[in-house]
Amino acid sequence: MAEETKEFKDLIKQRGSIKGRLTNFKTYFSLLSSSDINKIHESQVRELGLRVAKLEALFSDFEKCQNQIELLCPVLDDQIRERDQIEEREEESSAAAVPAASSASAGPPQDVYAIDEPSAREACGARGAGCARAADAPCPHTHDSDT
Repeated sequence: MAEETKEFKDLIKQRGSIKGRLTNFKTYFSLLSSSDINKIHESQVRELGLRVAKLEALFSDFEKCQNQIELLCPVLDDQIRERDQIEEREEESSAAAVPAASSASAGPPQDVYAIDEPSAREACGARGAGCARAADAPCPHTHDSDT
């Protein structure tokens, strides 16, 4: 395209930003899934759920942006290839992350130390650390009274 409008250039930048955030999600999920997904900390389960929701919103933003780009571009071949590439990356990320978030949140992991249900935890805060742990799990902290 010989003469690109400012709007077109801005949309290309926006799409680049979306691609970068998608890459950030893939990197985060790769690091998280390198450990046993069923033994991640409860806060990581919540964070994964939030990131999956953001991924879905991000893809909605991509759709709007890409549609605008395609309306402004007279030759669509490159734009269609770009759409396919980004959609493939998003679908790959979602296909892995959504089930992982669901299965990890379906039941409490066996080695989670911070459990939100007061009936299912024993606080070691009386010993000064202020952590919460499953009643049958050892406390992961070293306390002054332990030495």
